Amino acid sequence: MQISTKKQRILSGIIGLLSAEHGSGQELRTVIGPSLLDLLDADFYASYAWNARKQAFELGVSINLDAACVQIYERYFQHRHKERLPHWLLQGVHPVSALISHRELLQTEIYNEFLRPYEHYYGINLFAFDGRSEERRVGKECRSR
Repeated sequence: MQISTKKQRILSGIIGLLSAEHGSGQELRTVIGPSLLDLLDADFYASYAWNARKQAFELGVSINLDAACVQIYERYFQHRHKERLPHWLLQGVHPVSALISHRELLQTEIYNEFLRPYEHYYGINLFAFDGRSEERRVGKECRSR
C-alpha cells in the first residue's frame, strides 16, 4: 500500500496526539477529530464513549455535523440498533457495508429517516477500546459522496 507524504505527516501527527496527555477521553477525541477527517478525506466526524451501565453512547464530539443531526442521533437513533451493537463493538474498524449490505441498509429506518436526509451515504465505524470492559469508546466517522 502506498501512502502519500501528506498522509504520512497526518498519521504521524495522530500518533503524536494519541501519545500526548489529555484531560479526558472526550478531549482526546475532540483534538484528534480534525486529523482523522484529513487522513480519511471525510466530510463528517462523530465520536462517542460507550457507557455499558447506561447502555448508551455519551460524551459526544462532532465536526461538520448539524446540531439537529447530533440531537436526533443521541435521543433516538442510537437506541434503534441495540440488537446489533454487541456484534459491532467486537469488530474493530470496518466500513458500514461490512456490517450490513448497502441494499439492506437502504431499507432501514436509520438510513431513510436519519442518514439520507443529512446526506450521509457512506461511513466507517471504528470501535476502539480503552482496556476497561465497562467503558468502550467508539468513534464514528461518516462520509458523504
